[in-house]
Amino acid sequence: MKKKQIANLIMVAMIVLIATLGVLGVGYIRGWFDIASVDIARLSTLQGTVNMERKGVIYPVEQETTLRSGDKIMTLPGASAVIRRGEDTVTLGDNMELTVTDPGKEQLILTVAKGELFVNSLQSLQLCFPLGEATVEDATAALSVREGAQTLSVFRGTVGETAAGQATEYVGETFSTRKMQLDSLNDFLLGQIRSTGEATPLCYTVKDLDDLEAKRQQAMQDMLDGQDTPDGHTHSYTAASVVAPTCSAAGYTEYVCECGSRYEADQTAMTDHSWGPWAVEKEATTQEQGLLQRTCKKCDATESKKTDKLGQGHTHSYTSEVVAPTCTVEGYTAYLCACGHTYTSDPTPVTDHSYTSQVVKPTCEAQGHTVHTCACGKTYTDSVTPPAGHSWGEWKTVTEATETAEGLKERTCSACSKKEQKAIAKKEPGVVGYVSIEIRCDTILNNMGDLTPGKAEFVPSNGVILPMVQVPFYKNETVFEVLNRICKKTGIQIEYSWTPLYGSYYIEGINHLYEFDCGEQSGWMYKVNEWFPNYGCSSYYVDDGDVIVWCYTCQGLGDDVGCGWME
Repeated sequence: MKKKQIANLIMVAMIVLIATLGVLGVGYIRGWFDIASVDIARLSTLQGTVNMERKGVIYPVEQETTLRSGDKIMTLPGASAVIRRGEDTVTLGDNMELTVTDPGKEQLILTVAKGELFVNSLQSLQLCFPLGEATVEDATAALSVREGAQTLSVFRGTVGETAAGQATEYVGETFSTRKMQLDSLNDFLLGQIRSTGEATPLCYTVKDLDDLEAKRQQAMQDMLDGQDTPDGHTHSYTAASVVAPTCSAAGYTEYVCECGSRYEADQTAMTDHSWGPWAVEKEATTQEQGLLQRTCKKCDATESKKTDKLGQGHTHSYTSEVVAPTCTVEGYTAYLCACGHTYTSDPTPVTDHSYTSQVVKPTCEAQGHTVHTCACGKTYTDSVTPPAGHSWGEWKTVTEATETAEGLKERTCSACSKKEQKAIAKKEPGVVGYVSIEIRCDTILNNMGDLTPGKAEFVPSNGVILPMVQVPFYKNETVFEVLNRICKKTGIQIEYSWTPLYGSYYIEGINHLYEFDCGEQSGWMYKVNEWFPNYGCSSYYVDDGDVIVWCYTCQGLGDDVGCGWME
């Protein structure tokens, strides 16, 4: 009997030992016993699902995880994270993969396989990517890694040969440097520039970002306003100016209406760079490759390429390339040795400008003219002709006047189809007032792990489906009618159904995001002037100046968006 009891005790002890060893093994892999230090890189500020592969095991990473050499970090769609080491930060965008090397006191190395990150570093940090590498020290920069092309953008300091306000693009064996365009930056970079620029001066200021946001907001508002303005005016656009393309910007035609509204269209492709001769930046030796660089004669873009190492007893052997003159620069013959050594001779004089002509015909309200454009960008205008003037038809009644409302009549120009309207007697205004409306789903960004597979593509990176815009409303309109009209006008998908029990429409989905798509308590709610009504949106009649926000709740039946009445 005693032998059996002893055997049972031994078995229990072994089970406890195995379980303890298993817990210790999991804890070691997941870093439960790591000692935190400001000198060691750690992963924090997690949003969405971020996975880590360590020692061959993949698992969702936790906040404030101390990193080890060899850790592979993977962010899922809509997710983000921050690597911190001392005061240095590396913000990771979604859909990216990178591997960490030497996260301790020495130089931190991040090998990026794909995706986008933003670095604000005082210490030395090395970025490795498929087509090159860069060391960031006392600088702010961003790296975008796409298949076949990578871009390094610098916002503060200098990274290699790339200065603040420039971007270097790596394609195959060549890399070129150009001036950055603020308009071309995506929401991820603009958000990082804004938050970093509040404490650290960058090449773009917060005012630059505010101006860009206002410009984009106005473009959205112009689109929502459409062609018809509240006073009955119909836009009639004419070509006001033609901007020729250059090697750094596309050309376009600007169209202007007499009311001041304008837009750009008819883009023409950028011209090719006019490269100067290759110059030796670094002589090749028997031990190291050389580096050649050339600069565009029209803009500040540069292009670089590497040359082979020298063989023993190398003797220069030149090949020649004749560079034809243009209307702005002389021609020459360039002589280049395989080692990178180069020189030029035999200059030839510049040529005359060669213009192409575009005739802009006069319209009813704008002058006609001919624009002459040279490939170098030089333009001039001549052959100006006066406006043709409108050819008005007869006035026609659109709406008969009544005792309570004015009628409306209009006439149309047979040449440009512009309409002119006048009131007949008394008219009751169709537009009662204006409301502001916004659609957002930013709560999903913190709950990406609960999102239905395949839905991530419908979640904007900043969680805003429709930024706050001002729209008109008409007599006896409800929140539902305003939402339905604005979604149709902007092309945002919407689905709803009638609920007889409550005598109201129910919003099932907006932008392909439906009830229960991000958890059992998820769905769409609305608030007006920061109040969440406890009745349907088609029962809430709007007033002038109302601020309507449609927001997607994921947790607590509205707790996460500020609604408490569900309790």
